[in-house]
Amino acid sequence: MQIAETGRLQRNRPARLDAYDLLLRAYALLCEFAPPRMRAALACLDQSLALHPDYAPAMAAASYCRAQCHFQGWEKQDDAIRAEAVTPAWRVVERAPNDAQILWMAAFAIWNMAQTGRERARELFNRSLLINPNSAMALTLAGRIETTCGNQHVGREMVARAAAQSA
Repeated sequence: MQIAETGRLQRNRPARLDAYDLLLRAYALLCEFAPPRMRAALACLDQSLALHPDYAPAMAAASYCRAQCHFQGWEKQDDAIRAEAVTPAWRVVERAPNDAQILWMAAFAIWNMAQTGRERARELFNRSLLINPNSAMALTLAGRIETTCGNQHVGREMVARAAAQSA
């Protein structure tokens, strides 16, 4: 999965290669899924966005990272942190409406951090999976959300498909 995502990122390089390099560093850190690594990934993403403020993959990844830190209980949530995740998530959906990874990352941030728009987040997950039905992360996260919404059978099937692809 990581090799495919790295290939996708290489095809969608930004005008600023230093911003792209920081994004790749952030993705490597995100894969380790631990609080200090998530914070380091977020620092790389913030630097990437300082260099290239409209860089959609970095915006989506930063929104996802902030939401994941909240979801895991690694960071406190307040209105400012919520806005740092949700505002760019909505913006990036407009900038890259056909990028499956950007859509599921934004959907996760919106689902976990927004006061409203949860149904729209489910739609973004579905659109992401229409574009890339084999995304293990999108399947896993969307499956958890479907289960939370009372669609246990659908959610379990999605998570099982993700597990089979990761094996």
